[in-house]
Amino acid sequence: MAQPILQIDCQTDLAALSRAVPDPSRLLSNAARGVSNLLIRHLLARNQSAAHRPGFPRSNYWATAARSVQTGVSHETATVSIHAPGIALHYHGGVVRPVAAKRLAIPLRPEVADKNPREGAVGNLFVIHSKRSGKAVLAGRGPDGRARAYWLLLASTTHLPDPSVLPPPTTLRDAALRAAK
Repeated sequence: MAQPILQIDCQTDLAALSRAVPDPSRLLSNAARGVSNLLIRHLLARNQSAAHRPGFPRSNYWATAARSVQTGVSHETATVSIHAPGIALHYHGGVVRPVAAKRLAIPLRPEVADKNPREGAVGNLFVIHSKRSGKAVLAGRGPDGRARAYWLLLASTTHLPDPSVLPPPTTLRDAALRAAK
């Protein structure tokens, strides 16, 4: 089971409420719904303000993440989870390395933004290595016959942690308590 990105303990605050409510699962369900609604609004707002490279299509990653928010309630625990790939990487940061290839292929041109170089998006690809910088690109011949760089080839990418992926824990806790009350 995957480790949670963030865990918020509202147990002491919810304990007083649960004594007044005959069915604590309803209380937990409302708390989870309050947190999930806040997360969805937060991720959709992030999608609207997300920068993208001019000419490249929008990925709508954050809208997809918002659609993947799910809630669950067990006897004493409410869980809100985001099932979008990469959320933990955005939140905690980390290094991405290729799994099924020697290098990561980062698109350099809008026409190959959503394409995999292995799937023949561009015919007759070749690698150009720079001895000076040590960088490599995957290139192909354009309609005019000149070489064009389509993908930058990297051994790995490093992503810094971004705690703004989620609202602050106190805001999440307050949303849970408001919805539970």
